Amino acid sequence: MSKDDNEASKDSEVIWVSLEEHENPFNWSKPRKYFTTLALCGFSFLVSGASSGYAAPGAEADLIEQLNTSSTLFELGLGIYVIGYALGPLFLAPFSEIIGRYRVYVVSYFIFMCMFITISLSPTITGVVLGRLISGLAASTGSTLVGGSIADIFDDETRGIPMSFFSMSALQGAGIFPLCFSWMMEKGLGYEWIEYVELIATFVWFFFIIAMGETRASAVLNAKAKKLRKKTGDNRYVAKSELERPNFKELMTVSVTRPIYILFTEPIVIAFSLWMGFAWFIFYSIISSIGHIFQTQRDWSPGSIGLLYITFVLGLALGGIANYFLQERLYQKKRTPEARLYLAMVGGVCLPVGCFIYAWTSYPDVHWMGQCVGLTVILFSIYIIYNTSFAYMSDAYRLYASSAISAQNVFRNLMGGTTPLYITRWYDSMTGFNWTSCTIAIIAALLGVVPFILFKYGEKIRQKSQFSQSIREYEQREKEMLGLEEKSEQSDKTVTA
Repeated sequence: MSKDDNEASKDSEVIWVSLEEHENPFNWSKPRKYFTTLALCGFSFLVSGASSGYAAPGAEADLIEQLNTSSTLFELGLGIYVIGYALGPLFLAPFSEIIGRYRVYVVSYFIFMCMFITISLSPTITGVVLGRLISGLAASTGSTLVGGSIADIFDDETRGIPMSFFSMSALQGAGIFPLCFSWMMEKGLGYEWIEYVELIATFVWFFFIIAMGETRASAVLNAKAKKLRKKTGDNRYVAKSELERPNFKELMTVSVTRPIYILFTEPIVIAFSLWMGFAWFIFYSIISSIGHIFQTQRDWSPGSIGLLYITFVLGLALGGIANYFLQERLYQKKRTPEARLYLAMVGGVCLPVGCFIYAWTSYPDVHWMGQCVGLTVILFSIYIIYNTSFAYMSDAYRLYASSAISAQNVFRNLMGGTTPLYITRWYDSMTGFNWTSCTIAIIAALLGVVPFILFKYGEKIRQKSQFSQSIREYEQREKEMLGLEEKSEQSDKTVTA
């Protein structure tokens, strides 16, 4: 072989790029992992607050008066945001595969922040509704991608607490924001001040989002390979993850079709989506109707109605405490996906109990504290169900967890997003507020068997799943792509020697 042939052969060789241990986000220090978790939980908190803050007691009447619109269109503004939640991940997830999660977070957060300006300055309800839709689409990353980011940097044994923080932040904003904004309405400030305050809060937290790093290991690897090619001018530097990555069209097709396919074919996803979807229906039926019920039944002012959101804060906090002291300790003893369901079984019982209490204490001559107890139990249960849905799906479907969670997310938020459009009229048309709530409680009791069935038969169901069966094979391929397998073999050889 000639010298020119040797040089040509050398030029055609591929130099595989792999991550050093310190470069892999999974190996970040604890402070960095928890800072990232804090930044993302703050995003989720603001997203949740923007959802219900729009419908703070007193805001509806003020917006209708200023924009000369109707209650139906105001309720559309509440629901369209949540529908954006449902649809956003289907179209935004492929971008996280191509450019990584970090850039998706930064861009979507910036759009989310700017929409507060659009909504506050819009002179028509059309502009408000359109702004809410775009805001919901952008905000969806603060709800659905966060679970994946936490899974990127925490293992199964340590993921429970960060996921609990995420669930808490994703729900607490829905209680704290209306609690504060109701008194703004009571003092005569217009609905636009709700948007101004949220704009200020999101602007401040934007610096935390910018300070985060990329959590997806394959994205870090791709960036490293690209940087080496640019720095050296040598195109032989290649990451295996670059070769394995589908093109954008394929990613978009999978992102849209796989969650829908899973939603209709995977028994675990179907069952959990129905249960979680109905819990979300209850959640948004409370947000949409709590002002109407207490103003009609008890003649409360917006500020007084806002105090009822303390039950959100209390119920969700109790759920978080129960998860920390009970669920996590029970999980550590068994460490299987079904071990995530211990507290969910408690939630399956408590949710209908809370709904029944709320239903039969809604008479004007019954003390209002009875309804507060019911609301607290309901929110305690919803937190447990919400937290379990992410933890259980992540453990059960692992590499397919994003698709499984996305499937559940679509169904859950479509249920929640359409609720404001009819729930108030449903309360008015049936025989009393109590019978409407009682009907909801009965359905909640029927769906409450879901965690019990999955706890007993979940493992057998997963064994028959085509997705669960291929998880190990794909995990092996991912290790090879990241260059982790070779390092493991070298380590084993070193130990043997």
